Amino acid sequence: MLRPKEIVCKWVDAFNNHDVEAIMSLYHDNATNHQVTNDPVIGIDAIREMFTA
Repeated sequence: MLRPKEIVCKWVDAFNNHDVEAIMSLYHDNATNHQVTNDPVIGIDAIREMFTA
C-alpha cells in the first residue's frame, strides 16, 4: 500500500505529464474531487472528464 505522500507525488507527476489514466488510477470509483475554484466533481467518470477537458 502506498503512503499518502507517495500518492500525492504520483498524482503531481501524472498531472504534470498530462497522463489522465495515471491520475485516474489513484481514484476510487466513488471518489469526490474538490478543486479550490470549482464545485466538487463526484465519481470516477466525471473526474476523468474533468481532467480530459
